[in-house]
Amino acid sequence: MKPLYRLFNLSAEDAAEVMATIVELLAEKADDEKAIKTLKEKFSGETLLFAMLTFGRLLGIGLALNDKKFAEEILFDFYRLMDILKDEGREKLVKKIMSDILEEVSGEIDRFKDVV
Repeated sequence: MKPLYRLFNLSAEDAAEVMATIVELLAEKADDEKAIKTLKEKFSGETLLFAMLTFGRLLGIGLALNDKKFAEEILFDFYRLMDILKDEGREKLVKKIMSDILEEVSGEIDRFKDVV
């Protein structure tokens, strides 16, 4: 299996810069917003894609190790989506995901209404 940075045609130096930035973000426990902003400011193109994928993989591994129950819930949700894809097709899958997102946003709006 090829190292991930090679799949993105990055040099060892580019990969090292990305990894150093990711280590800094993890060390300061940066939230998603800060991490995304930092990676987008520092990198572009294939290097940014490598950075985002690597960061996401590391966070996923950390999540699985630190909160197994939450990681399992995420996986089960993706299994549910894979079942929809297999049984009903991509078009239904996209509609279901959109519906889930809109339902979540609607719930957030309702919470704000309760505060106001």
